[in-house]
Amino acid sequence: MTNRLFIALKLPLEVREEIVSITRQVYRGTGNLKWEPVEKLHLTVKFLGSVDESRTNEISNLLTDCAEGFSKIKASYDRFGFFLPRILWVSLKTENHLFQLVERIEEQFSGIGFEKEKRRFKSHITLLRMKEEPGPSFIDAFRNYTLPQREFEITEAALIKSTLKPSGSVYTDIQKIIFA
Repeated sequence: MTNRLFIALKLPLEVREEIVSITRQVYRGTGNLKWEPVEKLHLTVKFLGSVDESRTNEISNLLTDCAEGFSKIKASYDRFGFFLPRILWVSLKTENHLFQLVERIEEQFSGIGFEKEKRRFKSHITLLRMKEEPGPSFIDAFRNYTLPQREFEITEAALIKSTLKPSGSVYTDIQKIIFA
């Protein structure tokens, strides 16, 4: 049996709730949009894909090794942006050691058969996936919005299983790592 796995940084609940509140202020429409629920907001560090269940312990142990010595990550909101433009995200400004952690994970996981990401790491949180392009007024509302200056700390990482269901994906934490 396989599990669909990824490594993510977990955001504090109050930060996730604030992000959701801000998106509702920017867009007050009632369109048929499927926003990511507050409990699913995270910062993906590495998508591992479909992995044989027998490798879970190996992956978990390697993630623990990769995170060893890393401290809490200071972060703040940066801006809203779009991919394609059907995916809305919010980017974060973070300390450089986040990028060092990502680099370590990429390097170590490539050593056990996971392909290195070819794209440069982008510190972002996916908020919304749309089936159709939302139109220029929706895009402009987010692109022109200035996020509040808000600093916070990211204190944990997790190995997460994503189960795909007709109603959407369900996330289950397999392992949590608390940064010192």
